[in-house]
Amino acid sequence: MGISMDVKLDFTAEERKILLEEMQILEHNISIFDWGLRGFRTYASAVFTLPLTNFMQTIGYNKKKLVDLNKSDKVILNIGCRDDTNNDYINAELFPSLGEMWRILRGKRRIEYDLFLNICYEDKNLLEVADGIILSHVLEHIPLNLALVALKNCFKYLKKNGCIRICVPYLGRYQQPLNTSYEKAKNMLAVNTIIYCYGHKVMYNVELLKLLMAEVGFSQIEEVNFQEGLLGMSDLPERQPESIYLTGIKI
Repeated sequence: MGISMDVKLDFTAEERKILLEEMQILEHNISIFDWGLRGFRTYASAVFTLPLTNFMQTIGYNKKKLVDLNKSDKVILNIGCRDDTNNDYINAELFPSLGEMWRILRGKRRIEYDLFLNICYEDKNLLEVADGIILSHVLEHIPLNLALVALKNCFKYLKKNGCIRICVPYLGRYQQPLNTSYEKAKNMLAVNTIIYCYGHKVMYNVELLKLLMAEVGFSQIEEVNFQEGLLGMSDLPERQPESIYLTGIKI
């Protein structure tokens, strides 16, 4: 379908081509996640993954693992780490998905993290064990009605005077002055990608996140800059351009 002769667009032919291609990619990513095979696999894996993670927590897997790790220094839980594990932390993630288990059984993948942890399901073996908790790009994947549950559990896992560092994507990063129509259109596609792709459920700003953190009991809540403030060394450079960072303390 061509453009009507009486419509004038402030795009070059190449810019128009790029924008239309990116629109197709965005629509494809959204549709396969919601309705296609990927969406089915995601649903099936959740049915498999969450109950098994809860089961592993219930039988005390994490308690035994903590003993085996024999951490004599500060315990920092890196929750929802995916592949971003760090030997300085105790890395926690959901039980592997069906696809991941298949790759593990075939020797194509290893479990790199230490604990199996569903942040929305309380693990009584982790109560007051952590000096610090890192939540990097985790909360946006959790429905808002469960976000308070997740933060309450984090609060319970911290020792007195323990701290938490939360990093989430922030739409405000995309609200910058833009000059050309091409830049504005491309920016809007990026906004839609952040909202609708990657399994995101909720977007946050500083005020909303502060409200939730205060509601569960955190004190001295602050917005901080990249790699500054409590547990700042945990920030990943590739997430800096789209993220905000908040810290809090359990008094």
